[in-house]
Amino acid sequence: MKKKLRIALAGNANVGKSVIFNQLTGLHQHIGNWPGKTVTKAEGTLHFKGYEIDVIDLPGIYSLSTFSLEEIISREYIAFEKPDLVINVVDASVLERNLFFTLQLIELGTPMIIALNQIDIAQKKGIKIDYKKLSKILGVPVIPTIAIRGYGIYDLLAAAVKAIEEKTAYPSKIRYGKEIEGKIEKIAIMIREIGLPYPARWTAIKLLEGDKKIQEEVRKANPEILSFVQEMAREIEEIHGHPCSTVITSERYDVAGRIAREVQKIQPISRIPLSQRLHELTTSRVLGYPIMLCVVLSIFYGIFTFGDYTSTYIGDFLYSFEPLFDQAISNYVVKELIWNGVVEGIIAGVTIALPYIVPFYLILYVLEDSGYLSRPNSFPHGCSYAQNRITWKSLHPRYAGLRLQRASMLGMQDNGNREGTSLSGFYRYIDTLRGDNGGCARACRKICRHRVGIDALYHRFGDNLSARQNSI
Repeated sequence: MKKKLRIALAGNANVGKSVIFNQLTGLHQHIGNWPGKTVTKAEGTLHFKGYEIDVIDLPGIYSLSTFSLEEIISREYIAFEKPDLVINVVDASVLERNLFFTLQLIELGTPMIIALNQIDIAQKKGIKIDYKKLSKILGVPVIPTIAIRGYGIYDLLAAAVKAIEEKTAYPSKIRYGKEIEGKIEKIAIMIREIGLPYPARWTAIKLLEGDKKIQEEVRKANPEILSFVQEMAREIEEIHGHPCSTVITSERYDVAGRIAREVQKIQPISRIPLSQRLHELTTSRVLGYPIMLCVVLSIFYGIFTFGDYTSTYIGDFLYSFEPLFDQAISNYVVKELIWNGVVEGIIAGVTIALPYIVPFYLILYVLEDSGYLSRPNSFPHGCSYAQNRITWKSLHPRYAGLRLQRASMLGMQDNGNREGTSLSGFYRYIDTLRGDNGGCARACRKICRHRVGIDALYHRFGDNLSARQNSI
């Protein structure tokens, strides 16, 4: 009987993690959702050197905090399910940014090896990484790979099995500043006494960062620890003059930067590729945020403008068949029921879904494929994004909410609702500024016409039924 192993793939988004997963498992994959969650779960099986290996592709994340559902899933799987090994996939072309996540895995005490992926892209940028020195610093095997070509995949799998067999996958402990390390150790001693399922050192760090979920776990076991943590955090803030969570994040970035400088050499290249210049421009400390704001506003404006015109033309085209429909069906009640009750509902759906939703997903696909969606996370410390929970994933619901709110307000006024008058006037004013002459208002009325038509139909049926009962 073959021995079974479980290996998890973890790393940032857009580092080639899913490509490595496909290279390892081929067609032997099972795609579903995590239990009770809406996040996709990819799991595959392979056979190697007498082992049956289950490979789990964890969601692409940038930290082990609880800012998103994906981060919670990955953290709980590694901490509670305890896979035999975690393969941390790292983008060699942006090593420092990826090491920020690697350090958090090390804090969690995860048995791991590192897949140093996309080394070909790093070489094109003039970056040469001493992966043997990186392995020595971190205390875990580091395997260079080019996943899209299949280079290094066999070596990666062989190193993973060897690390599990020889138990050489446990990383070295990463030390931060003395004033921080002292407080982490004091908190860790108290954590060990309450027996949480998480490692004591990692829990202490998360408490200093203000992790809500960990705070709840500790509060249930011993509330006095939280008071002590607040005192330690206050001392750190007095020393550094910044919030404790920011200090911890800065310490990680400093360590990641120091490691990256030790193991990589930047060689001058004669010509900087366009993609590299765009990357530097979009992640610039000064221009990065304005560029991202312009991109988002351009997406909204372009989709609204294209959608309004397209929706009008599609609606006019479909409504041009109404006279033919009137001629084909002579019964007034049947005609009202089918046209107002069914056809107009389909038309309303088509004039909204096709002109607005389809272009939005096409643009989103282009941005994700280009790698721009991950750029805001590489801004210096990502402070505003982490604090305000602003992510590219929230762009779609915000867009959909704005689109539907606009239609709703105009529809409220068209149905005689006074509450929608002021906002619907505001949206018409925007249409006027854009020179649209009420294009959105026309599209929204078509949606409301479906409901008004059905309401009118119900009234007609009720009136006819009452008249017949009176005559009887």
